[in-house]
Formats: sequence, C-alpha cells, structure tokens
Amino acid sequence: MQKRITVVLSGLFLLVSSINAQSYQPISFVRAVEAGTRTQSGVPGKAYFQNHTDYTMKVEFEPSNGRLRGTAEMVYHNESPDTLRRVVIRLYHNFLKEGGIRDVELPAEVIYEGVTITSLGIDGADLTNKLKKVARVNGTNMSLILPQALSPSAEVRLSITWELLVPPEDVHRFGKYDEGSYFIAYWYPQISVYDDIDGWDIHTYNGTQEFYNDFNSYDVQITVPGKHMVWASGEWLNPEEILSESCLKLYREAGESDETIQIISQENINGNSWSTNKKKKTFHFRFDSIPDFAFAVSDSYLWDSRSTIVDSVTARRVRASAVYPKGTDHFNKVADIGARAINHMSFSSYGLPYPYPGVTVFNGEGGMEFPMMVNDGETFMLNGTVFVTMHEIAHAYFPFLTGLNERKYAWMDEGLTTYLPAETEEFLGSDYFPLSKMVMRYEQFAGSDYDVPLGISSYNTRDIAYFFHTYARPAIAFHLLEDYLGQEVFRTAIRDFISVWQYKHPTPNDFFSCIKNHSPKDLDWLIDEWFYKQGWPDLAIENVELTDDTLSLVIRNKGSIVVPAELKLEFTDGDPEVIRYSADTWKEDKVLALSLPISRELVSIKLNDKILPDRNRSDNVFETDIY
Repeated sequence: MQKRITVVLSGLFLLVSSINAQSYQPISFVRAVEAGTRTQSGVPGKAYFQNHTDYTMKVEFEPSNGRLRGTAEMVYHNESPDTLRRVVIRLYHNFLKEGGIRDVELPAEVIYEGVTITSLGIDGADLTNKLKKVARVNGTNMSLILPQALSPSAEVRLSITWELLVPPEDVHRFGKYDEGSYFIAYWYPQISVYDDIDGWDIHTYNGTQEFYNDFNSYDVQITVPGKHMVWASGEWLNPEEILSESCLKLYREAGESDETIQIISQENINGNSWSTNKKKKTFHFRFDSIPDFAFAVSDSYLWDSRSTIVDSVTARRVRASAVYPKGTDHFNKVADIGARAINHMSFSSYGLPYPYPGVTVFNGEGGMEFPMMVNDGETFMLNGTVFVTMHEIAHAYFPFLTGLNERKYAWMDEGLTTYLPAETEEFLGSDYFPLSKMVMRYEQFAGSDYDVPLGISSYNTRDIAYFFHTYARPAIAFHLLEDYLGQEVFRTAIRDFISVWQYKHPTPNDFFSCIKNHSPKDLDWLIDEWFYKQGWPDLAIENVELTDDTLSLVIRNKGSIVVPAELKLEFTDGDPEVIRYSADTWKEDKVLALSLPISRELVSIKLNDKILPDRNRSDNVFETDIY
C-alpha cells in the first residue's frame, strides 16, 4: 500500500524561547492548551490526538444518466481520550436537495433527492430497518447514534450502501461537462472530523465554505462502461488491465519523461484503441493519509502527461497530467505547466518536495483542488490558465499536507496558496495575479463593510465578504509579515510549520507560534493589526519643502492599520533613489518627519507604489515644477 510521503527538513531547528505576550486566542484554543493537546510554542502537545477512517469502497457510475451506486466498508479509529456515542457522517450531495441550505441559487435541473442510504450496518449488525431511529439528518450532516459507545483507542466498522445522481451540469466544483465527461466529488458518505478544538465538525455545507477532513486511507474500485477512462485520487493499481499495450507503454514513459507525451489521442478515441475491449472496466486506486478522494470520467477527453524531479536527494519524480476535450485553446500546455509549477514549488517558492506522486488536471469549470486531482476551467488567456492550474496544484501543501480547517480558517490555506506561489506564477511567465494585482484587489474593498478581521470564522462570511476575507486580505497580510521578517526567515518558518504540522490539524495560533519561534522581533502587534483588527492602510505625503540641498517632508499614517513606507525619489538624471521604513515605524507615532540630504534635481516623490497597499493613493505623489 502506498504510504504517506513525509517532508524531512535537514538542518532546520525550532527556536522555542520564552513566550511573548500572545495575540488573540479563542477560548477553544486556551482549553486545548490546558488539556495538553496544544502548546503555546507552536508544536502539538503530548496529549494531541487525531482520529481517522479506513475506507474500502466499490462504486459503479453510469455516465448515460449520472447515477452513482456505491458500497463502503468504513473503519473509524477513535484516538481521542473521549468516549463517542455518535458518529457524524457528511452527505454532501444533500446540498442539492429541495429546500437545502444554500448560499447560492441553483438551476431546477440539479435539484433532486440528494443522497439515498439503501443499507446500514454497524459492527456486523444490520440496522437498515432502524435507520430513521438511529440516524438524524440535518442539511449535509447525518448524526448516527452508535448502538454501543466507542471507547478511546477503539474502532467501529460501518457498512453503508448508497446512491445519488451526479448533476447534469457543473454545480460548484463538480458535475457533468459533456455527454460522457464528469468530475465527481463529495460523492461518498464521509465521516466528519472530531478534534480537540470543537469536537465534531457539524457545519453544514452551503456552497461557499470549503472542507475539513481527517487523513484517511482509501481503497477504491470504480466501475464504468468500457469506453470511459477514469482518473482519480490515489495510486492507480491496475493500468495494465485497462490500457492497450501501446497506451500503457506511453503511460509508463510519461512517468519518467521531462517532455509531454499524449497517452490518449483523438485517434485512439475515434478507434476505441486506447484500452482493452471490455463492456465494463473496473479501475482500482489506493492511497494512505489523504483527506479526500475525487475522480473524473470521460469517453472523449484527451490525456497528456509528463513528470518532473521534486527531490534532488532521492530523485523522486512526480507525474503531471492534463485531460481535456478536443478544441481547447491552450489546455494542451497544462501538463507541462503543471510539471514546471511542481518543480518550482519543490525547489523554490515552498522549497519542499511536492508531497504526492502525481496530479491530474481535469478541464471542467472554475477551479477546485482535491488530493492529486484538480477541476479547472480554461480561461480566455493563457496566463489565467497558468494561475488557476498553479494555484490548485499548490493546495497540496495547504490544506492537504497541512490539514487546516477550511471551514473556519479558509484565509489560511487560500491566503498562503495565493501568496507563496506568486513567484512560481511569474517564473511560468504569467502576470495574472502577481503581487501588484493582489494589492489592487485588496484596495478595492479595504476598509469597507466587506473587510472583516481574519479572526472571524470563515463560515460567518458570505459573498464578497467571504472572497475578500479568504483571498485578498490574507494574501496581503502574509506579504507584509514576510516583508517585516525578511524572506529567508519567513520561508524557513513556513517550512518548519509544515514539517511540525504535516498530517495534523493546526490552528492559526499554532501557525503564529511557529512563525514567532523564528523571529528575533516582536510580532504580536503586527499579527493583531493584520489578522485580528478591523482597519485599512492609508499613508500620505504632507508638508513638502525643497531647498538646494535638503528635502523635508512628513509621512502621515492616516489609516488604522500599519504598513511599511517606501519613498521613491525620481531625479532628472533618471536614476531613482528608494528609501524604506518598516511597518513598526508606526508603533508609537502616526507622523514621520523627514529631513533628507539631496544633491540632484528632484522630479517627483512617490509613496508605496504598486506592491504596498494604500486605501487612498491620491495623496501619495508629489511632483515638482520640473515634472
């Protein structure tokens, strides 16, 4: 069985010194520290625990009508110190039921009965006829009362059969894309997370917030009609039973190739020559320590693949695949984009080997990440496709390797995954969402009613506020944190955080403690300003006086949160001078009076150009008469 890939950081050390005054801590975190499951030093406590499930599933999918039928054997391991009298199971497709709790409007064609449980067994006892007595369904959650309480260090075996309809069009991250092509997600009864912070996660899925899962093992068999190919999370165990001899050869070559190889071509599809000739085919996948399992099927998609080295010590290679319909503008470049992104993240922007053996990017709609699977829409411009592909692939680090709670702290995984790979995007030749554009998007809503502190749980935000809270503001906050610490210290701290919390469930407080362990500077004031305080940045140039050899001016902090000040002095000789003042300049005073020696003819003064946020830029420029 494929084991988890552990990130090993050589030469990295954790500086656990005396703990400074802490930033805001919710009572749930304080209680976890008291219970010994967390610490104030950024590492798990001695009593830290984590439950998990072993899934063995068989599913048959009928692309002609979207009907999915499945059976699952689920062994849930209770590693907590608590006796559990119920198990919470997620039935995500209940999101599509009539009267379901939703943040979004859905077309009538996708509204149906949701998930139908056809049988239930617990530890060998058939409880199908007692289902209504032992199970209570609320939204996308089913609370299952156990016949016998589950003691610490014990396990319970659930046997479930179910069926559902995959939507006949794209519905928020999954659905049908042509007559024979589907991306299928959130399709199985999934046991929720029971953790030391909140107990059972019982927040129902409403279409906005994303997900929070344990690290589970999956052994999945997927049966489809003979003309359909399947791509999925996990390691594919039986390619030799599915692929024709020629395509199997190409598949294996692509796993060792630095050049893109087309495994399934239009010619293969037209002649049905890509696979063994069977009426039905069963694909078998397996993997340990992943938080979810998704798959895609198609009888018409092309398949490109190549690989790249991610670890210079072991020479481990990762496969990047792209599957897409004939006629897309630039999805034939996506396998190469994905491999190059994985390589750059492994050696540069993250500096940690990519944690999975491969990833498949399916050309569906929007952009959504799953372990080893991505559902991406093609954008009008190539650089947009580069960004979406890179962004979703990068989620392998957050939240898949480092198991963040996206329901509560979506700003952590999305903010980090928007900011950290920005240099990878630039390396790949895209300017779709570089730092300057992040700043522009942040400034659109900074200080508005949509701009709420990041300390507010993500499930308490909606619409524009959710997207601003999840992407724009945290990306800028992480940028300013790195600006203050310096890139080397910040990136080392990020790698340490991943190393300490890989395959675990960190909270923001664990993250900030890890960062502070690497900082010689006090960070609590900056963390409070950008992550827990409501406000906006706004600096202004005032009182400019220019003599033959002296420039006097005032920089005033008119805003309510701190930001660095960067002055760019432009001269007639075309050689500018940049002067920088750290964000902690404003810790004690709102006014910075400057007297600068000057020996050249000044043209203009610009304050915080492009990559540093400012809510009002109308007072950020001074121009002399020469201009």
